[in-house]
Amino acid sequence: MRVSARPHQRRQNKWTFPKGAPEPRLSHSQAAEREAKEEAGATGIIEPHHFHIYVHSKGVFWHPGGVQEYVVKAFLMEVRQTRQPEEDDRNPTWFEADGQERCSPKAARSNTPTNSRL
Repeated sequence: MRVSARPHQRRQNKWTFPKGAPEPRLSHSQAAEREAKEEAGATGIIEPHHFHIYVHSKGVFWHPGGVQEYVVKAFLMEVRQTRQPEEDDRNPTWFEADGQERCSPKAARSNTPTNSRL
């Protein structure tokens, strides 16, 4: 099992998972599938139900608006193919789920990750 993460846009020492806001016309799993494609370049089969929920904080207390917290639903995806992400300035990196190994982005873009999970 492999997991995709990408460097944070403004803080390169911080990693984050693909995520985004749901749209009224999409289910939460469909929105997660869209974000995986846009941010990580991953396409495949996504589970219809989330396996985890967590709170994501965005912003800093000293700026107007302060810190905002969002509830994020995490979905598993069996990745069938990876490509260059649709969004600019994205550099997804694939990690082994056990944390022991790191796959290079080039290796992750191979068209054979049939047992990968996002």
